[in-house]
Amino acid sequence: MNLHQVSYVVLFFSVAITVEGSVSFQDRTVTLTCPLPDDNEEDLTVNWQKIGGSASKTDGKSFTITDYTDKQDGLYFCSNGEESDPKLHYFYIKAKVCDGCVDLDMTMAMGVVFGDVLLTLMIVFVVYYCTRKKAGTAGPQRPTQARQGRAPARGPPPPDPDYQPLNPTTRSADIYATAHQR
Repeated sequence: MNLHQVSYVVLFFSVAITVEGSVSFQDRTVTLTCPLPDDNEEDLTVNWQKIGGSASKTDGKSFTITDYTDKQDGLYFCSNGEESDPKLHYFYIKAKVCDGCVDLDMTMAMGVVFGDVLLTLMIVFVVYYCTRKKAGTAGPQRPTQARQGRAPARGPPPPDPDYQPLNPTTRSADIYATAHQR
């Protein structure tokens, strides 16, 4: 890896570590959690706003959207409510939600894939052990006969008497009726 790739990796991890906000989905409910400091959480007023939409205030860090639809997709942001030095944190939400959906986390997905691979390998081994030849189960062998030498080469068979050779005087003179030699 060169220096640019290393710096991108370090930048990625530094950004990934510092992000503390979260978005969680449960059925048709979406909950946004603002990553503001926990200094005075009981006095904390957080302003939430959708860009191009309305604003709302909450007493905690979380903002909940019930009955979420695709019309509510967009860019949301939260601020600490201070007029002098507002700290903005942005959330872009575009999700498909449904009633009764099941979350499939990464460990569950990897478990399904690993189990599928193990089941496939077991089937391969069962088929291999069932179909391999066992030594000593061959039937009695017949004595081999000496091979006979090949017959001398013969020419092509004589032409069929049902056909007669073409007569050049009675043939058509069309373009594709004659074979042109190269």
